[in-house]
Formats: sequence, structure tokens, C-alpha cells
Amino acid sequence: MLEFVKGAMAALQEEAAAYSPGVVIWMKVMAAVLFSGTLFAPVKAGARWILVAALGTAFGLVLFKALLPDTSRTAIGTTIHLVLWPVVLAMVWKPGSRRQRREVPQSAFHRTYTVWLVAASAIMAVSILLDLKAALG
Repeated sequence: MLEFVKGAMAALQEEAAAYSPGVVIWMKVMAAVLFSGTLFAPVKAGARWILVAALGTAFGLVLFKALLPDTSRTAIGTTIHLVLWPVVLAMVWKPGSRRQRREVPQSAFHRTYTVWLVAASAIMAVSILLDLKAALG
């Protein structure tokens, strides 16, 4: 089983190595911003949702590459983003969540979290739009 996963990860890394430098930079920025949510996750539900998106994407890439080795990383990632990420953004930005964030005392930590949450959400939204364009075009 471990070899199965190692083979899928190696195939994913090989495909990513062929991406243009701009795409590689975008993927690294996305990963850094999304996974930096670990700083806020112990106390902020929005950060936990963003981490669900990041971990779900990473796990999904490996799982589906292992199960469907002839499917490209791009196709797998696009599908995961288009299915999972809108749900996560909807949970983060639903009215009840926004109301709760406004009611929290405005500490430096909360302001930093809010900036991070907006940035992470914007990155996810842009990625969804790029994936939608790729899927349709």
C-alpha cells in the first residue's frame, strides 16, 4: 500500500515539475497561505475550514492519482477545487460566520486573522475562477 501512495506522489511531483514557472509560484503561494492557517486553527473556525480545503486537496490529489494513474494532476486538482473549495468558502463566509467575526473583540490577533482569512479566501476564489476557465476551455 505504501508503494502505491509513493508512486502516486512521485507521479504528481513529476507532472508539477513540467508546469510553467508562473504556475509553480502560484501553487507555492497557495500552499503557503492556506497551510499558514495552522496558526489560527486552534481558535478560529474559518482557519479550520481553510485547512480542510488544503488538506482535502493534498489528500485527494494523492488518492485519485493512485486510483486513476492516467488522469492528469491538473484534471484532478481542478475537479477537487471546483467541488470542495466553493463549499469551504460558503462555510467561511456564511452570514452567521461573518456575524460571529464582527462580535469578537478586535485584538491584534483577530485583525491579523481577518487579513489572513480575506487573503486565503481571495486566493481560493481566484484559483476557482482559473480552474473553471480551464475546465470550460
